[in-house]
Amino acid sequence: MDRALVERDAQHRGSNLPVQFRIPHSALRILLVCAAAACGSSDGPRVTVTIPAGSTLDAAVDSLAANHVIAHPGAFRLYARLRGLAGSLKSGVYLLRQDESWSDVVAALERGRGVEQRFTVREGRRPRTRVCS
Repeated sequence: MDRALVERDAQHRGSNLPVQFRIPHSALRILLVCAAAACGSSDGPRVTVTIPAGSTLDAAVDSLAANHVIAHPGAFRLYARLRGLAGSLKSGVYLLRQDESWSDVVAALERGRGVEQRFTVREGRRPRTRVCS
């Protein structure tokens, strides 16, 4: 296709940008969907997500998707890699909201602050030790 025909077609569509600077509509739609998904909404119910020690990013994403914390695992995996989560993923038990924003999920998994477990140790009590012969 010759350049004059392509430029005339671009002008006919209402675009006066050179051909090499135009973004396909499909790419624009994909960017908008990813941006909307990354924003998320933090009004869903809270769920407990466990990331075992030594887990990979793929295993963590699968766990998040299974608990409906993220709706698009493939796109989130790419987002998390771009944010550097693959090298800084912390294991633990997390209390996250379903459909939480991606940035909040990544921040929680980077900090490693999961659910706190409180317990009480009574003073003066020791377990009895039995020696079996």
